[in-house]
Amino acid sequence: MSDLKTNITFIMGVSGVGKSTIGHLLSKELNVPFFDGDDFHTEKNILKMSNGEALNDDDRFDWLQTLNKLAIVQLKDKGCIIVCSALKEKYLTILNTNIKDSVKWVFLNGSFDQIKEIINQISIDNRPKHIDLRNEVGHWEGDLVIGKNHKSAIGTIVERKTRFTLIVKLESKKAGEVANKFSKILNKLNPIYKKSMTYDNGIEMARHEIITKNTGMKIYFAHPYSSWERGTNENTNGLIRRYLPKGTNFNEIDLNQLQIIQEKLNNRPRKIIGYKTPQEMIDLELKFVA
Repeated sequence: MSDLKTNITFIMGVSGVGKSTIGHLLSKELNVPFFDGDDFHTEKNILKMSNGEALNDDDRFDWLQTLNKLAIVQLKDKGCIIVCSALKEKYLTILNTNIKDSVKWVFLNGSFDQIKEIINQISIDNRPKHIDLRNEVGHWEGDLVIGKNHKSAIGTIVERKTRFTLIVKLESKKAGEVANKFSKILNKLNPIYKKSMTYDNGIEMARHEIITKNTGMKIYFAHPYSSWERGTNENTNGLIRRYLPKGTNFNEIDLNQLQIIQEKLNNRPRKIIGYKTPQEMIDLELKFVA
């Protein structure tokens, strides 16, 4: 856990283990104080929760502003650990205002051993500008499509110039599984198709360096809450949802079914590429090399 060292660490979405256990273990490891973020709700929030009422976004905003003040105070010393039971990613912009350069967001899914973080990220800001033009093949966008009750997922990887799509069968959303399966399918491609991939900030890409090591591809990360920076991937996920709607349990979808959908997408004429198919476009790139 030495790679967790930072000024402030927020542990979000704790489930299956006690917050105190997690907080005290990390506090001892990093030699910083521990705070239970749920102790910092406003009196109004506490009253609502005691009456069984759900908190709205304004209530959470007030709570996170309090946590923000706590974090700023702690930064003047040596930082701290703040553990929250239900801190959702969409609220992080509130906290990011003053302490974004000193915070690591660590997601916990069920046990202390599953703490993950994305380290050594390369921002999309540092991605070569010629990739934006889509004149060169080999630059991809990646994502997960999440299944029923967030208990299953498939991977999607889309080539930016040709719109050629790869659908990846996954056994879990764990970063190691994603890295291994993404590497395996990408390494089936001709080397001219393996240059870069742009991903969002999902913690499943915490092992992105394994993909780079296995494939030679550079991995870039889009800005948080900026899905338009991976618009090709987002659009393709929408097409996949026509075959596999929300609520699908991907554990019940076998590899053959995914390959059939992949073939349909890659052999469908697309207006954006002059009514050619992604398969035709990617095959054409090999002719240019030959």
